[in-house]
Amino acid sequence: MNKFVVIIPYFGEFKASITLFLESCNRNPGIDWLIFTDCKVPEGVCLGGNILWKQMNLSDVKQLAEQKLQCEVTLNRAYKLCDMKPMYGLIFEEYIKEYEYWGFGDTDVIYGDVLSYLKRLEYERYDKINWMGHLCFIRNLPEINTIAMEEIPGTISPKTVLKTESNQGYDERDFNKKCLSRGIRLYNGEWAADIDVFYWRMRCVDLKTLHWLLDTNDVKYAPKNYPLQLFAVVDGRVFRIYIKGNSIYKDEFAYIHFRKEVPIKFEDITRRSYIISRDGFFSIDESELEKQSNVRSLIKKYNSQEGPIKEFKTFFYQYYRKKSGKRGW
Repeated sequence: MNKFVVIIPYFGEFKASITLFLESCNRNPGIDWLIFTDCKVPEGVCLGGNILWKQMNLSDVKQLAEQKLQCEVTLNRAYKLCDMKPMYGLIFEEYIKEYEYWGFGDTDVIYGDVLSYLKRLEYERYDKINWMGHLCFIRNLPEINTIAMEEIPGTISPKTVLKTESNQGYDERDFNKKCLSRGIRLYNGEWAADIDVFYWRMRCVDLKTLHWLLDTNDVKYAPKNYPLQLFAVVDGRVFRIYIKGNSIYKDEFAYIHFRKEVPIKFEDITRRSYIISRDGFFSIDESELEKQSNVRSLIKKYNSQEGPIKEFKTFFYQYYRKKSGKRGW
């Protein structure tokens, strides 16, 4: 039995990128992926033994949530499930009894070697791993799983969250504040390549944008961006490859998260090495990443800016959203 399980309810129609998502789950046999859905398994995808496909619909989740949480739940659209992610440990407790950690996440990601990454950061030292909602692990203990339903001064009431039809960002804002107030050991260091929607180039969300999105300054880390960088899956692991001076550097991440859908242009989803760009996914030979001249050519081809005017517009877009008080994308 694996120590880790990720709970992902998904209802409606899958995005085209689901094939790459599931293939990256297959490459992580040390973690179980528990998927509750009303969708069929996509054609051409062979599920590994670690992907547990459970047929369920949105009304089933609503009924189960009201039973387990003992309160009214408004769940008319699947996106509202984001607010309920921290409560999955209670809602789906019958499915996760044997696991040391349970997690929640999104499907607009491609996983690298997640288990090796967890071991590298010495996961046993933490009760909650990651602040963001696109992949988060929580130690499976009753006293931790119940925090999501606690009434804690200075944070929104969970019953208010569950009754409200609109999304409150509970999984990434107030829930983390509640964990910190309860002394939960929370890891918030290097973890994911979280791609910024405001740029044509592939680049990670910076710290100021995270503070705005999460409504907190408690987050102290975001990956640094470089003028010459690209993102790739290399032998099943996720890297940001960049040039600094006369040298090539590689930063590994547990996964890459897309805040905006990337077109699926990929001839073979089982390939273990490929470039990730705004235009799609392009197979490469790993040797192409060893020479600086090759890397420069790949960056120019797959991760150059669309144009200064277009990128300048994105800053105005971001500025006016902040000024209007809007959050999220």
